[in-house]
Amino acid sequence: MKRYIKSTNNISPELLMQTKDMLSCFKHTNFDIDNHRIVVPLYPGAIEDDLMQEGMLGKWLVDNGFDVSFTTGDYEYLTKGRFNARAMRREGAGDKRYLRNRLIMTITW
Repeated sequence: MKRYIKSTNNISPELLMQTKDMLSCFKHTNFDIDNHRIVVPLYPGAIEDDLMQEGMLGKWLVDNGFDVSFTTGDYEYLTKGRFNARAMRREGAGDKRYLRNRLIMTITW
């Protein structure tokens, strides 16, 4: 596990919104903007070195002042459920699910 740091404390709101738009395509991304942390479980088979090459997402984040670290493991998330229109309630929400053996990218600033 490596940690990539490029010291910049000035992350503009525009850059943060652009980053949020870019990372929203990854399912189950956890945005914790108040605590300056974004956790992204990546697709199966993702390799850290590939993400840090020129022109890739990890390199772009480091170049724009974000701190990026990678871990490998299981990622736990809660389901959102689905809306049952007949009963007028949400069913299956809050169940724990796991993404097994994934590369997890943690972005801080």
